[in-house]
Amino acid sequence: MTGVRHDPLAVASRMLVEQDKPANEVGKYMHPEAYGMPVTMGVDYHDEREIPNKVSAREMMSKTVRDGNDGE
Repeated sequence: MTGVRHDPLAVASRMLVEQDKPANEVGKYMHPEAYGMPVTMGVDYHDEREIPNKVSAREMMSKTVRDGNDGE
């Protein structure tokens, strides 16, 4: 048996039971490993080759120290 809750907490925090995925997440998984899929199929996976000029914070700090540039 199912029902609809009408208590104050349930009314204040209604949630959608089902939502369509955004177009960029269609065909991907929240937890691909649970389905035997590679991590590359996860919605949070970003191929680093897609961002050719990505520089890590550590590399940026290292460059700043080597160049003697303190941001001034």
